[in-house]
Amino acid sequence: MILKCNAEDIDANLDEESLKHVFINLIDNAIKYNKLKGSINVECYKNDKGRIIISVADTGIGMREEVLTKIFEPFYRADKHRSRETGGAGLGLALVKKLVEKQGGTISVNSKLNEGTTFCVEFSP
Repeated sequence: MILKCNAEDIDANLDEESLKHVFINLIDNAIKYNKLKGSINVECYKNDKGRIIISVADTGIGMREEVLTKIFEPFYRADKHRSRETGGAGLGLALVKKLVEKQGGTISVNSKLNEGTTFCVEFSP
Protein backbone atom coordinates (compact mmCIF):
# COMPACT_ATOMS: atom_id res chain seq x y z
CA MET A 1 0.00 0.00 0.00
CA ILE A 2 1.27 3.43 -0.93
CA LEU A 3 0.01 6.48 0.96
CA LYS A 4 0.63 9.99 -0.37
CA CYS A 5 -0.79 12.80 1.69
CA ASN A 6 0.33 16.40 1.84
CA ALA A 7 -1.43 17.30 5.07
CA GLU A 8 0.16 20.75 5.22
CA ASP A 9 -1.91 21.82 2.22
CA ILE A 10 -5.17 20.41 3.55
CA ASP A 11 -7.22 22.54 5.90
CA ALA A 12 -10.89 21.66 6.08
CA ASN A 13 -13.68 21.58 8.60
CA LEU A 14 -14.67 17.92 8.19
CA ASP A 15 -16.05 15.52 10.76
CA GLU A 16 -13.13 13.35 11.85
CA GLU A 17 -15.24 10.32 12.79
CA SER A 18 -17.10 10.35 9.46
CA LEU A 19 -13.86 10.75 7.53
CA LYS A 20 -12.39 7.79 9.42
CA HIS A 21 -15.33 5.60 8.33
CA VAL A 22 -14.89 6.73 4.72
CA PHE A 23 -11.19 5.76 4.75
CA ILE A 24 -11.82 2.44 6.51
CA ASN A 25 -14.56 1.35 4.11
CA LEU A 26 -12.74 2.35 0.93
CA ILE A 27 -9.41 0.82 1.99
CA ASP A 28 -11.15 -2.33 3.28
CA ASN A 29 -12.83 -2.80 -0.12
CA ALA A 30 -9.52 -2.20 -1.91
CA ILE A 31 -7.93 -4.94 0.20
CA LYS A 32 -10.84 -7.41 -0.14
CA TYR A 33 -11.18 -7.09 -3.89
CA ASN A 34 -7.51 -6.78 -4.80
CA LYS A 35 -5.54 -9.44 -6.61
CA LEU A 36 -2.77 -11.40 -4.95
CA LYS A 37 0.30 -9.12 -4.90
CA GLY A 38 -1.84 -6.24 -6.15
CA SER A 39 -1.25 -2.66 -5.09
CA ILE A 40 -3.31 -0.01 -3.34
CA ASN A 41 -2.64 3.71 -3.66
CA VAL A 42 -4.23 6.20 -1.26
CA GLU A 43 -3.78 9.89 -2.04
CA CYS A 44 -4.92 13.06 -0.27
CA TYR A 45 -4.26 16.44 -1.84
CA LYS A 46 -5.74 19.75 -2.93
CA ASN A 47 -6.43 20.11 -6.63
CA ASP A 48 -5.86 23.29 -8.63
CA LYS A 49 -9.41 24.45 -7.77
CA GLY A 50 -8.66 24.17 -4.05
CA ARG A 51 -10.89 21.13 -3.56
CA ILE A 52 -9.71 18.38 -1.23
CA ILE A 53 -9.30 15.08 -3.06
CA ILE A 54 -9.06 11.65 -1.47
CA SER A 55 -8.53 8.76 -3.85
CA VAL A 56 -8.23 5.06 -3.17
CA ALA A 57 -7.08 2.99 -6.15
CA ASP A 58 -6.44 -0.73 -6.38
CA THR A 59 -5.24 -3.18 -9.02
CA GLY A 60 -7.95 -5.66 -8.11
CA ILE A 61 -10.74 -7.49 -9.86
CA GLY A 62 -12.58 -4.34 -10.93
CA MET A 63 -16.26 -4.10 -11.77
CA ARG A 64 -18.38 -4.20 -14.89
CA GLU A 65 -19.53 -0.78 -16.11
CA GLU A 66 -23.21 -1.60 -15.67
CA VAL A 67 -22.88 -2.07 -11.89
CA LEU A 68 -21.10 1.22 -11.20
CA THR A 69 -24.37 3.17 -10.95
CA LYS A 70 -25.74 0.69 -8.40
CA ILE A 71 -22.85 0.14 -5.98
CA PHE A 72 -23.85 3.03 -3.71
CA GLU A 73 -27.33 1.56 -3.17
CA PRO A 74 -27.90 -0.11 0.24
CA PHE A 75 -27.55 -3.91 0.17
CA TYR A 76 -26.26 -3.98 -3.42
CA ARG A 77 -23.47 -6.50 -4.05
CA ALA A 78 -21.59 -6.18 -7.35
CA ASP A 79 -20.49 -9.81 -7.22
CA LYS A 80 -23.04 -11.87 -5.34
CA HIS A 81 -20.97 -15.03 -5.85
CA ARG A 82 -18.20 -13.57 -3.68
CA SER A 83 -20.55 -12.52 -0.85
CA ARG A 84 -19.69 -15.49 1.36
CA GLU A 85 -15.99 -15.18 0.64
CA THR A 86 -15.68 -11.45 1.36
CA GLY A 87 -18.49 -10.98 3.86
CA GLY A 88 -20.48 -7.81 4.39
CA ALA A 89 -24.06 -6.85 3.74
CA GLY A 90 -23.57 -4.37 0.92
CA LEU A 91 -23.92 -1.33 3.17
CA GLY A 92 -20.35 0.00 3.19
CA LEU A 93 -20.42 2.11 0.03
CA ALA A 94 -23.95 3.36 0.76
CA LEU A 95 -22.69 4.58 4.15
CA VAL A 96 -19.60 6.14 2.57
CA LYS A 97 -21.73 8.07 0.08
CA LYS A 98 -24.08 9.30 2.81
CA LEU A 99 -21.17 10.43 5.04
CA VAL A 100 -19.42 12.21 2.17
CA GLU A 101 -22.57 13.99 0.98
CA LYS A 102 -23.51 14.97 4.55
CA GLN A 103 -20.28 16.99 4.61
CA GLY A 104 -20.96 18.60 1.24
CA GLY A 105 -18.70 16.27 -0.72
CA THR A 106 -19.06 14.00 -3.71
CA ILE A 107 -17.85 10.50 -4.46
CA SER A 108 -17.19 8.94 -7.85
CA VAL A 109 -15.85 5.62 -9.07
CA ASN A 110 -13.93 4.43 -12.11
CA SER A 111 -13.37 0.73 -12.67
CA LYS A 112 -12.29 -1.71 -15.32
CA LEU A 113 -12.99 -5.40 -15.01
CA ASN A 114 -9.81 -7.32 -14.13
CA GLU A 115 -7.78 -4.09 -13.93
CA GLY A 116 -8.89 -2.33 -10.76
CA THR A 117 -11.04 0.34 -9.20
CA THR A 118 -10.52 3.94 -8.12
CA PHE A 119 -12.81 5.79 -5.73
CA CYS A 120 -12.46 9.56 -5.64
CA VAL A 121 -13.92 11.70 -2.85
CA GLU A 122 -14.00 15.50 -3.19
CA PHE A 123 -14.68 18.15 -0.55
CA SER A 124 -14.78 21.92 -0.71
CA PRO A 125 -12.07 23.56 1.41
